[in-house]
Amino acid sequence: MRKVPLWMAISVIVMILIGLLAGYDFLYILKAHFLIGCGIAFFIWLCFYFQIKSTSIKKVRKIYENAIEKIAPEEKEIFIDQIEKEEYDTVTFQNPTSDKYPARLLVGKEYWIYCRYPNCIIIKANEVDKIDVKNETTRVGYNVGDRHVQQNISVEVSFIISYKNKEKEDIIFLGNEKQVKQVKELIQKYEIENAKLFV
Repeated sequence: MRKVPLWMAISVIVMILIGLLAGYDFLYILKAHFLIGCGIAFFIWLCFYFQIKSTSIKKVRKIYENAIEKIAPEEKEIFIDQIEKEEYDTVTFQNPTSDKYPARLLVGKEYWIYCRYPNCIIIKANEVDKIDVKNETTRVGYNVGDRHVQQNISVEVSFIISYKNKEKEDIIFLGNEKQVKQVKELIQKYEIENAKLFV
């Protein structure tokens, strides 16, 4: 949305330039080309406006609220304190091919939050035992000439988070190696008790 005014201005300027280059009278350019440019600019604004309406932030906020409600009441104060003091770092993953909304990981000393629509998980940092990084693949078949070939291709990377004295695991899905590097750096910055979490 930040670039919308730029595209709107460009559409008006381009239409005026077309009129000038074609040698039209300036009054005609104002009556025709300027108005056409304004019409295109308005159309651009409408496209983005309706896109935002259809992907409302309310949908995303609801998943955060549901996750926060699951925190034990005595721990909510610690969680809120971390957020209010901004003692955390965030990284946002843009995976437009697979996600309707960007995914976000927030890592702090006490809590980590990972939201990938439609799910959000809150992780208590000192309960993390280890993190296993696993490449997720899918088998794809295709034809090369008259020969059918099957191949495993990487689709994303999973961070599998195991907890101390717990059987459950949480999984953070990432799209590529750049995202893997970002997450590793973020977690290692807030590594608890100097533990080597990554296996």
